[in-house]
Amino acid sequence: MPKLKTIKTYKNVNHKYQSALFKEGWKIYPLQCAGGWNVRYERGGQGKLLNNGAIYSPTEAYQEIWNLYEKIYKHLKQK
Repeated sequence: MPKLKTIKTYKNVNHKYQSALFKEGWKIYPLQCAGGWNVRYERGGQGKLLNNGAIYSPTEAYQEIWNLYEKIYKHLKQK
């Protein structure tokens, strides 16, 4: 009998934040590395790794992406 696929749910998923940051030129995406996954964010061709290149599991990496969308959006709204 085949295994059932588990559905992964993420917290803080807000497509409004994601859309607004896309329009501002932000890109946030996972990068596969030797020990797992990193999260990279960039704007205008200049980018950095989240948390100085911390290594995440695939689920953690995608959750960190959504957390970062929320953090950047709220920071830009305060200005």
